[in-house]
Amino acid sequence: MNEFLTIAPGITMDLVRIPAGEFLMGSTADVRDAENFCEWAAQVTGRDVKLLTEV
Repeated sequence: MNEFLTIAPGITMDLVRIPAGEFLMGSTADVRDAENFCEWAAQVTGRDVKLLTEV
């Protein structure tokens, strides 16, 4: 199931479901950046935005 997240007028992000399993997401700094983005996107859109590790 694909969904779109509108993060600003005219700017959308395509969200896709990832199958369960293990994967490496990058460095600790990258993970913190991703968490910050999710927090920001949730505030801007009013939707629940989380990383797979937070589900």
